[in-house]
Amino acid sequence: MPVVSIQGEVRRPGTYKRSYDMTLLDLLRIAGGPTDEAYQGVNTIVRRV
Repeated sequence: MPVVSIQGEVRRPGTYKRSYDMTLLDLLRIAGGPTDEAYQGVNTIVRRV
């Protein structure tokens, strides 16, 4: 099962297992969503191949 690392202004940053049918929003929900300080206008997604 692949893993993703979610960092930055989320409530529970860390590394999470990802199933193939999960969306980015699913993963952000698992990470607790954005903190109150998070700027939600711009996000950066990095993919390592």
